[in-house]
Amino acid sequence: MNPENQYQKISSFGASGAWWAKDVGGWIDQEGDQTKRDKIAQLLFDTKDRIGFSSYRYNLGAGSADTNNSPKITDPWRKAENFEKAPKQYDWTKDKNAQYMLNQAVNYGIKDIYLFANSPLERLTKNGIAYGSNINGSTSNLAKENYQEFADYLLDVTEHFIKQGIPVTSLSPINEPQWEWTSGQEGCHYNPKEMVDFAKFIYKEKEKRKTLQQLEISVPELGEWMNSSQNYYQAMASDTEFM
Repeated sequence: MNPENQYQKISSFGASGAWWAKDVGGWIDQEGDQTKRDKIAQLLFDTKDRIGFSSYRYNLGAGSADTNNSPKITDPWRKAENFEKAPKQYDWTKDKNAQYMLNQAVNYGIKDIYLFANSPLERLTKNGIAYGSNINGSTSNLAKENYQEFADYLLDVTEHFIKQGIPVTSLSPINEPQWEWTSGQEGCHYNPKEMVDFAKFIYKEKEKRKTLQQLEISVPELGEWMNSSQNYYQAMASDTEFM
């Protein structure tokens, strides 16, 4: 490796808070003069003599950690809370451990925060759980009639974080849509047309909110460069409204 060779400019270097931050953010036992969670935050976010991430992804959970509705997620680290108490009513104290790590990232100077969702809220999915099923595994677990409520939820949460001083620059409403996501963790399959349809829908809803004019909608966030991703690229390229 020759560090003098330059090939391209990388816009940011970061990591995702899924699925560790919701647990690690609660590690308050001491390690030397710091708590374990603060030590880990320093190792990740300090730009002086540590890794020094410049971006951070915060997971907007589907609520599987709030209920017993998703039994095939057997690893508690693969579950996440959401912020709802009821539709359009929020408890911003939830997901406190993950929020702690998010705030530590910002305190260390990270200015690129990405919000992303692996699955719609459980109450908005076709099967009422945070992953697909063999019945609907080949189509999205998000019913079209719930596009509005899911978009509203994501944008409400984004607005809240921005008002709290979190520099949210991007929202990813769909994560690795080509996989079926029928167990193991929160996840939601979308076929190419479904991905394009919901991406267009949430973008239009975002444009209605003055506070979110600078927010980017990040689509697609696919699980591989080629192979299964090709149909998704083609669906975007062939949709004149999307492009």
